[in-house]
Parts: sequence; structure tokens; C-alpha cells
Amino acid sequence: GFVSSMDGNDPALATTWALAIEEPNLRRNQVLSTFKRLMQSDLLAAREAAVRIMAARGNRVSEFVTETNPPAVRAAALMGVAEKELLSDRLLSRFLQSDDPFLRHAGAMRLGDAPRVLENLDPAAVKDPRDRADILLAWRRYARTGVKGPHDHAGDFLKDADPDVRLLAVKWVSDDLLTEFRPQIAEMLKSTTLDPRSYVALATALARLDGKPVNENSLADYFLERPNDRAAALPARCRACHLHRVC
Repeated sequence: GFVSSMDGNDPALATTWALAIEEPNLRRNQVLSTFKRLMQSDLLAAREAAVRIMAARGNRVSEFVTETNPPAVRAAALMGVAEKELLSDRLLSRFLQSDDPFLRHAGAMRLGDAPRVLENLDPAAVKDPRDRADILLAWRRYARTGVKGPHDHAGDFLKDADPDVRLLAVKWVSDDLLTEFRPQIAEMLKSTTLDPRSYVALATALARLDGKPVNENSLADYFLERPNDRAAALPARCRACHLHRVC
């Protein structure tokens, strides 16, 4: 029959059956029977896909966020947990504060899809820079929905005390071409204490915001021309000299 013929450990068949439960015309008992069979599979990808699809169908999958499940399954289940349940029993916090980078990232992505929870968080009151980085990633994900407001937070993260958080903010500004933050990027380039990584990231962001091509040759030209750019701030020109050993 529909379920008995399925081999949950055959990769091709498992994938086919996982996709099958997406069909809106399937009877509820068929969906649940297929899902149960897939969750008994030894194939992690089959279990993850099954949970993800069941969540998308609106089925309750919160039982799969527990530590007894593999990280991939837990992450898929988290995306299906209702926003109002994310704060129950510190569910979202357990993901965001996990030592597993994969689970932390999953928490940040779910936070980005939970605007009411996200808007109640104050990054300035969060001590751990890793937690602030997660909040930044959540705001960036939320910004991709096209709503007004989330991009405004990029400016605050550009001023973060932690260099890694600042670099994530620079990447956000650069990738999304947030030209309103060009003055802030230019001001940051004036610092005399920039390390090579930060200097390259800021200079690259500035080039992208100015509509200049960003490739190896054009960036090399940009960096070499920087010391002679009289319009640039003196600290930035000196830093360019130091980094490229042209002084």
C-alpha cells in the first residue's frame, strides 16, 4: 500500500516520499503514516525533510526540538514552532546559547522570523558578543522580507564594541548596498588602529557603495591608490601605506 511499500532507508525513495507528504490532497492518515515511517529512517536527510515539510503544512512538530534529536532535525522543527511558543521553557534561548554553531545559526534564523520577539530585544543590554551577532543576523533576515525599519539597526551594530560584530554589520551594509551608512563606513576607515581584515572589509564596502567593481584587480588598484587620495582622511591614507608597505 501507500506506506508499506516504502523503504525509508533508500535515499531516492525516502526523498520521494518526503516530497509526497507536501501534496495538499493527501488524506491526513496517509500524511501521518508516511511521516511516522520517515522518522524511523536511518537517513538523517529524510527525517529533516519530513519535519520541515510537516512544519510547512502547519502540523505541530515541537516535540522534535528536544536534545534527543539530531541538530538538523531540531533546527527544522524550530522553524515550525509558533512564535508565541518560542519563549516557553527558554526554547529559543537554548538554541541561541548553544555551543553548536549550527544550532545557534538556526536560532538566529528563527528569531528573524519572529518580529515581535526580535523587537523586544535590546542588543545594548546583551553582554555576550556572540548573542549580539545572532541578533544582527536575525535583523538581517527580517530585513529581507522588505518591511521598513530593520535596516536601521545596521548603524547601531557598526558601532558595536566587538570587532567581529562590527564586521558582520559592515558585510550587511556592503551586501545590501545600504548607502545611507556610507558616511559611517568612511568614518570607520579613518581609524589608525584597523587590523588588515577590518581595513579590507571597510574598503571593500566603500567601493561597493560607490558603485566601483569589486574584484581582485580593482580592489588592488583601490588599495594602492588610497595613499595618494588627497580627498581621503590622513589616518586612512597612512593606514593604507602601512598595510601595503608602500611608505
